[in-house]
Amino acid sequence: MFRISKIFAILSGIASLLGFGVSIVFTYSALTSNIESEFKDIIVLLSISMTILLFSVVFIFAYYFKEVENLNYLPKENLSLKIDLKRVEILVKNMSEYIHNISHYYRNLFLQIEDILKEPDDKNIKETLELFDKFLNTLTSNLQSFFTLFTGDNCAVTIKVTNYNSPNFTLENMLVKTFYRDPISYRKRKKSDYLPNANIKIYKIEDNTAFKVISSPKWKNTTYLCDDLRKRWENGEYENKTYGWMNLYNATAVVPIARRIDDTSRRILGFLCVDNFAGNLANSTVENFLSGIADMLYPLFHKYEKLVNLSNERGIFNERAKAFSEWNYSN
Repeated sequence: MFRISKIFAILSGIASLLGFGVSIVFTYSALTSNIESEFKDIIVLLSISMTILLFSVVFIFAYYFKEVENLNYLPKENLSLKIDLKRVEILVKNMSEYIHNISHYYRNLFLQIEDILKEPDDKNIKETLELFDKFLNTLTSNLQSFFTLFTGDNCAVTIKVTNYNSPNFTLENMLVKTFYRDPISYRKRKKSDYLPNANIKIYKIEDNTAFKVISSPKWKNTTYLCDDLRKRWENGEYENKTYGWMNLYNATAVVPIARRIDDTSRRILGFLCVDNFAGNLANSTVENFLSGIADMLYPLFHKYEKLVNLSNERGIFNERAKAFSEWNYSN
């Protein structure tokens, strides 16, 4: 159908041009002949009318041909829309599964910690501390899978904790350290979390712009999202004292695990972080999704702190609990 219309349009255009040529020749012959002037006027008027008509026909066929040509792209556009819709369907389906996985184990762990705090038992305390580790594995694995799917690039998920429970703690003298990494990125990233003496690296709040911006009362930002950290770093707008961070990521989304105490203060227990190279993290979807998870983590970490204190009092050793409670700054 498209080819026939194209041929017909071309033939019509050729016919119109030929007609226009004949009209010019006919008009010229009439004007140079000895016929009456009234007939000449009529011939000229007819020629002008014929010319306008011929050009109108050419324009109509050209417009029609262009519209028919646009229709030819509809199947491609339809395919593109189908692909986009399928991708959204996959994202929604996976997001639902990830949220269900996280909330299911979250509920069980939270209730178990509450029960242990009411009726402490050494064996159950140890098992619950180990269950907390398994939950963090489930949490970060599901988040890593979702954000990798959402951004189209391999992502890393990290949970940072602060020394909020230390004596004389303020937001200005806050310390931050890595508490848990997703199992996918752990092997590659773990070196950046430790000192040469095998102690966990502890950073001051000003060592990382994301943490500084979120925690500072001078800023209104409660999250930090950027798809091009290198550019900000080159412009003097970003600081990160983690050695070799540029080789690990160039985009990040950071939200606090926090609760507002009053109009002038917040209690920041830690930070939930996602990063990659390709970006697509600095948007409201990522911000809201990640903030929702961080809101869930606040009461859990609040309970976990009590469980860790209880385990320390009873002399129950757990590597994760030790990493959570020890804050010997020596960087």
